[in-house]
Amino acid sequence: MLLRMQRNEAISVLAIASLHLVLLAMTAIYEVEKASVEVYHLVDGKYEKMLANARGHYPISPMGVELGIQQDTEIPWLRWWNQDGEMLLTGNERAEQAEAIIIEERQQKEKLAAYLKSLGINPDQIP
Repeated sequence: MLLRMQRNEAISVLAIASLHLVLLAMTAIYEVEKASVEVYHLVDGKYEKMLANARGHYPISPMGVELGIQQDTEIPWLRWWNQDGEMLLTGNERAEQAEAIIIEERQQKEKLAAYLKSLGINPDQIP
């Protein structure tokens, strides 16, 4: 997929690598200043502009994803969604989510340990 890269544009390396799989079938142009993207697909040797779906995304069927712009950030940027409309997390977002889960589980464990101790039970002696 052909992309016009701008300085503030954020696209993951995985996304770029995946786009090469459909290079001949599709192309997209993202304009940062306008926060707009146009996606074209190859039909009978000519590129035709695609229409966005109801979510404002462009289905990239060969990859099973949709391309769109995340508008609820300081700088709108291109993001991937699955075919159900769920935004795919970046590597950093997945790491933050995993860390939050670990912290929550640790807090629950500490709360349970405190409760058991209040009942006179040593949590370290429970098999």
